[in-house]
Amino acid sequence: MQLTAPPPPPDLDGLFVSALNGDVHAYRRFLDEVSKVLRAFLRGKMGAGQAADIEDVVQDVLIAVHKKRHSWQPHKPVAAWLFAITRYKAIDYWRANKRHLHLDIADFEAVLSDHQAEPVILDHELERAVGELSGRSRQVVTEISLNGRSIPDTARQLGISEGAVRVAFHRGLASIRKRFGDEKE
Repeated sequence: MQLTAPPPPPDLDGLFVSALNGDVHAYRRFLDEVSKVLRAFLRGKMGAGQAADIEDVVQDVLIAVHKKRHSWQPHKPVAAWLFAITRYKAIDYWRANKRHLHLDIADFEAVLSDHQAEPVILDHELERAVGELSGRSRQVVTEISLNGRSIPDTARQLGISEGAVRVAFHRGLASIRKRFGDEKE
């Protein structure tokens, strides 16, 4: 059984917009709702016996959300932004603790390929960074992140395996993160 990102609570975007506009109670409620969703998702990926690790990752995500809240674009769903942060924070946590966690990008496909969940950051610098990637990585990152295609669709379109798509996608994202100095927050 493949786990996918759980559906976000209703009006998560509205809560976050209110929070960004200074509503302290909305921000608290947003963080509470997000914490519940993240714990459930991470429990499914990491196992119920990893409560302390799950809590550490949840806290890392909440801190990142707080620090990067200005980077969310209000016309985009907050869930895609949130689960992207979660994925990278979980990987960072496991690397730092020398453990192995496999977070398959396909688990996030529902969020990434949702027509409402368009890419989170689409400014001229990001588009320029994507344009500077090598041919295969540029094609894959463009198709998945900018055009909203799924991994299987991208593989079919480019005539390569899904595994090759995942590798090219991860390498492309790593290059972009390195360019923006975000190797480790």
